[in-house]
Formats: sequence, structure tokens, C-alpha cells
Amino acid sequence: MTHITHMNNNGCTRNRRQRAVSPANSRRPHRARSCFILLALLILLQACAGVQTPSPAVPAQEQGAPDDRGAAIWQRFRERAEKAESLGGPFRLRAGLRYTDAGGGTQRASALLWGNGKSGDPLPLRLDLQAGMGITAAKIREDAQSTLVYVPRENAAWLYPGPQRAQAYARAGGEPRSPLLSSGSSGQNPEASYGVPLPLSPAELALLLTGRGGTLFLPQDGSDAVPDNRPVPGSRRYTLRNAALPGELELSPEGAPLRWRGDNGWTIEIVEVAAEDPLRPEILRIAHAGGRSALIEVRETERVSPPYSGEQLSLTLPPGTTLRTPHQTATR
Repeated sequence: MTHITHMNNNGCTRNRRQRAVSPANSRRPHRARSCFILLALLILLQACAGVQTPSPAVPAQEQGAPDDRGAAIWQRFRERAEKAESLGGPFRLRAGLRYTDAGGGTQRASALLWGNGKSGDPLPLRLDLQAGMGITAAKIREDAQSTLVYVPRENAAWLYPGPQRAQAYARAGGEPRSPLLSSGSSGQNPEASYGVPLPLSPAELALLLTGRGGTLFLPQDGSDAVPDNRPVPGSRRYTLRNAALPGELELSPEGAPLRWRGDNGWTIEIVEVAAEDPLRPEILRIAHAGGRSALIEVRETERVSPPYSGEQLSLTLPPGTTLRTPHQTATR
């Protein structure tokens, strides 16, 4: 299981998950299509998830009315989520990604995420994506105003203004069109060529993987979710209204998330959690009714001290980089 260690004075001790690596996978040739598929995997993420834990029996004092039991379980979840959010701080995280398209094709990548993780404010966030032989496929910086994506292979960068980005990706059915275009692809449907929409933004993914994603399910007006009385073995289902991530959430009797279902065909299921923290997933599976899926496996998580500087969280574009937005193209 993954453990959080501490780093002082920019030094760190890592506890790594030891896993066998297939020689064939380690020599997988880098392909432009693979990079863009894996890049879009993290650029088009837009919603959130839950955490799987053992499901103990409901305490005897809660063997009353269904609504009473549902309210007690939700209150446990709220307390867990709010406590986890209050313990946010600088972090560094490595994860492996495996994406399967609707036709069964699989692509792999690794991701490095880091940020200061302030309570209530996870931004700015930096993310580097590598695909095959340690080759950098993309460098990403997300802040409250925009997301900047640099693709070294293309010597190009894409800038997504915050509000426009949210509107462009929040399309029904989880099928947003990606504005990412490679040379010569103008006029084509970029989502068909490269785009792989998923229901989490990079910042939401970072919150979830560091154990702070529970707040994404809490109603933003401070109210409670609506318990669903339909029977669910070993869990309780809730309808999320006015939350950052609307849909249905299943909780264990302990108040830990198990899985989330959105209204657009997406589901997120926690396969494994950290032994010391039932809100922090180690493996999660994201899937769409159309047949696409992604498996995200946390390999290393670190607490960092002191906090990252502005320079460490910046993304400087090399001279001559082509800078694109959804509406215009410019040369930097």
C-alpha cells in the first residue's frame, strides 16, 4: 500500500509501491497518437469519485428508520470529508495510467502531480505526463483563471481560459469536443482523433488522489444529500444536488465513498484504498457506458515541506512555441 512520507529542506524519503514491469511495455515506442490520447485523458477530466472500504455491520443504535440510518451515514461522510480538507498541504504524487478505448485498444502513461494543496484552494497545480521510455508527452499548469498545456513534440501549447474551458467540456453524455489539434488536423473532429473525455479535471483528480475529494460531493449550500431508499447491498446511495459533482454517490456504513455515477454515463469506482486513510484511493477505475475506461494507480505520495515556490509551480514556454487558444493561434 502507498504511504505518505515527509520531506524536509527539499529532501524526501519515498515509499514506493514495488510492481513488476513488463519489458514489452517498457520498450513501447512513443507514438504521437498515444501521447495525445493520454494527454487528453488528463486535460478533459471533469467530475469526481469515491473510496472503497470494508463494509462493517450497521451499529445496533442505527437499526431504526431507513432515513435515520441514511442521515447518520451521511454525517459520518461529511465529517470525514471536512476533516481531510482541513489537513491539506504541499504534496507530490506519482501515478500510472492505463486507458482503454471503446474498441479495446490500450495506452499507458505515467503522471507526476505537485502543488501546495491549500485548504479550499488546490490551485495552482502542476502535472507532467510521460508516455513510453520516459518521454515527456505534456506539461500542464492549472490555476483559477486558465489551464496551460505544453506539448514538447509539437513545440506547441494550448491555453484554456477557465470559464470557457468549463463550458466547452460540460456537454451532455460526457462527449465534449477537445480543442486540441495536431498539425494537419484542422477541420476534423479532434475528439475522434485524440480526445478522451473523462469526468475529472487535473485539480479534481489531485484532490481525489490525495484523499481530499470528498468535498466535491458535499452540497455547496451546506445542505445534506438526499438518501435513496432503494436497497444497495453493503452500502447506501445518495442523490447529490447542488454539489460540485452531481449524480449518485454510494457510501459504506462507515461513511466512506465507494462509487459515483454521473448523469452523463460516467462511473468512478475505488478499487483499493490506503490502509491508513479510507478516503485516499490507491487504485480507481473510471468508465463510460460507451465502453471507454481508465485505471489510475497511485505509486508514490509525499508530503512536502517547505511549500513550493511560485517558480516551482510555473510553466515557462520555450521561445518559438506556438500558443493556441480555442479561438485563435499565436506564436510566442
